[in-house]
Amino acid sequence: MDFDFLFEFVSQSATNNIPSQYENAKALRIIQETVGADELRFFKELAFVNYRDQLKNDIVPNFCSQIKNEGVDAVTSTVKDLHKIVKWYRERLSCWPNSREVIAEFNELFLSIILWEIDDKVKEIFAQYISKSIQSYLWYKETSSDEDSDFLPEEAKFVNLECDGNITKLSREACSNYNNEHGIHVANQYLRDLGLLHTLVEQPLMRVLGTEMRRYIVRTCGADYEQKWMEERLKDWVERKVMSYIQEIFGCGSETDSSTDDLQKSFSYNFESYDEWKRKLLFILYETYTEMRIDEMFAIITDFPDSAPAIEDLKDCLEKTNLRSKLIESLRNDLSSRVLHRGVSTGDMITMYISAVKALRLLDPSGVVMEIVLEGYMQHLVNRDDTVRCIMGNLLDNEADSDLSAELAQPPSSTPLYSRDLGDSIFLEEVTDKYDDWKPDPREADPTKSDKSHRKSDIISLLINMYGSAEKFISEYQKLLKKRLLSLWCSGIDEDAEIKNLELLKLRFGETDMEKCAVMLKDVSDSRRINAHIAGEIEKMSHKNDSSTPADVNVLIISAEYWPESDKYDCALPDEIDDALINFNKMYENHKASRSLHWIHSLSRVDIDIELAHQTISMKVSPPLASLISLFELKETWTKDELCSELRISESVLKKNIAFWQQRGMLEEISPGTYAFVEDVQNAGHSVTADFEDTPSDNEEEVNEAASAKQKQQEAVIWNFIHGMLINLKSLPFERIQRMLKMFATHDPSMKMDEARLKAFLSEKIQKGILCVDGTQYCLNKR
Repeated sequence: MDFDFLFEFVSQSATNNIPSQYENAKALRIIQETVGADELRFFKELAFVNYRDQLKNDIVPNFCSQIKNEGVDAVTSTVKDLHKIVKWYRERLSCWPNSREVIAEFNELFLSIILWEIDDKVKEIFAQYISKSIQSYLWYKETSSDEDSDFLPEEAKFVNLECDGNITKLSREACSNYNNEHGIHVANQYLRDLGLLHTLVEQPLMRVLGTEMRRYIVRTCGADYEQKWMEERLKDWVERKVMSYIQEIFGCGSETDSSTDDLQKSFSYNFESYDEWKRKLLFILYETYTEMRIDEMFAIITDFPDSAPAIEDLKDCLEKTNLRSKLIESLRNDLSSRVLHRGVSTGDMITMYISAVKALRLLDPSGVVMEIVLEGYMQHLVNRDDTVRCIMGNLLDNEADSDLSAELAQPPSSTPLYSRDLGDSIFLEEVTDKYDDWKPDPREADPTKSDKSHRKSDIISLLINMYGSAEKFISEYQKLLKKRLLSLWCSGIDEDAEIKNLELLKLRFGETDMEKCAVMLKDVSDSRRINAHIAGEIEKMSHKNDSSTPADVNVLIISAEYWPESDKYDCALPDEIDDALINFNKMYENHKASRSLHWIHSLSRVDIDIELAHQTISMKVSPPLASLISLFELKETWTKDELCSELRISESVLKKNIAFWQQRGMLEEISPGTYAFVEDVQNAGHSVTADFEDTPSDNEEEVNEAASAKQKQQEAVIWNFIHGMLINLKSLPFERIQRMLKMFATHDPSMKMDEARLKAFLSEKIQKGILCVDGTQYCLNKR
């Protein structure tokens, strides 16, 4: 009878039987008083076989199925039901001798079955459960910490919980209820007792926390670069809120011991200590914040210096993470795709380069990140034709308050310009004289580059050193200074600002290289003095002879060998202007013995007043333009041939002069090749100043001729190379000729020629009988 009871006792299932203290007590009495060792072993094995079958075929599959079917909101109740079943089995097994070992054996059996059955879908649902619990918990804690939370704006009283792509809108009260009924701390005590806390909670928790941290960081400080967030807000949030959540998961030991005041003592059950969790969470914070700022780095550089606080935060995070290489690669790609293309003007590229240098030096004082990121950027600037002109223009643009003009006003760096042999000396200086502050280069640094001087150079030195010497910049400055001095002269403005710029540039380039520019400025001051003297002499002669004063002439006398060359062309001038220039030259020859003036009409300007039907327009134009419009005072219409003959200029220059006045509505072509003056001009404006670059000339034809000559020279070099190959190798296919040219073009840019142009070039040689083709082989024609 006792054996029948015991057989029924070990065969019962937890799913259809309520645990009974009476049954447990009776089984304990039978085991202790009646059953022998062999029978006891048999009933134990029978119990484990029955329990294994029940767990494997019924209980565990039902648990997994219910989780999959009912989803996140059923996790807490399902875990609680499973714990109730397992507890029933444990109470049954507590009747056996050595019950602790028997229950431990059952726990191993249970874990082996359930861990085998739990698939990725179940783990993903638990991850979603943890994610929803974290969001609800942290938002509730955030709002409950506000003393005036009851007076929050209406939209701030709700939170959108994201789970599996779905969004659930909960109020603060609903969040509180959700935490109490479905929060992770509710299921935590059961999962801990079942031994599933590590598999179903701790493993996905890091991934979920990373996602939630990124969501919080983006919401809190994404695209906000003007204050430091890490120490003042984010770390405090992790230590107070997130660590509190971790404590609720892993710090609640049982229902009777579910709270403690000492967080560090509450971690047990072989899980990580408080300090370990804090260290891991802070690393996730640093890594997540760094990845967000890396994605925003282009905008951060654009907003510099306002974004300096964000860069300082990022600098601290990079020291704690291994993301420097990712930052370098990401920023290089961003700059390449968003800046280094033809759609961006050179001026904008230079502005971005300056901001990048400043921002990256703040981020990495060693200069290594700047060196690597901007290497391709610098090469792209060098390849642009107008880079030097834009740099010098920004450098001297005092009115626009540009970065380069402000940089020019600063004392230059101690590193000389265009130095290429200073790397070792600077390295030795840092090691020997500043050994306390010396730090090795980051591992991303190129060990083959011994020259480290440019890492510490100021921005102007960096830009100049891109070209290896200052020669191009000095030449461009001379051209720019010429234009600015001519403009100032014609406008009657003094050159004090240019004198200041010259003195600052002397500090950069040296006195010797700036000698020509100094002479140019001296010419301006000397011209002003000579003009004053000659004007006084002319006025005296007019009073003495009681004659009319000639046209007012203000002449800038330049030393031709010190000024950049200008387009020189001559034209017939109005008699009044011509007489004034002849008279001025005579006075100058009297004042400066054995010297005479040669007039450069392309650089001259004439002040004219044009009387229209309803207004008078004052204009400052070149002599050819003034001569052209003045001819229409003599007669109403002129033909093209008559104008060319009268002005003594070419037809191409005449067309450009006529186009200037046609654009302003003052000349019209009444018949092919015949032009007339228009008095009734609408919206003509009040004044116009023609820039020195607007003066029509034959310059375009000269440029085209120069380009054609350059192309012919290049083709001659390439032909000599191809001719030499064909002499040595007899015949070559097109692909090999092209490959050989590309190989030599890496060292000699003049050897560059694209495929289509090379084919056309070789076809031209074939037509001329110099080359012939045998199948696919090119060879010299031996005729």
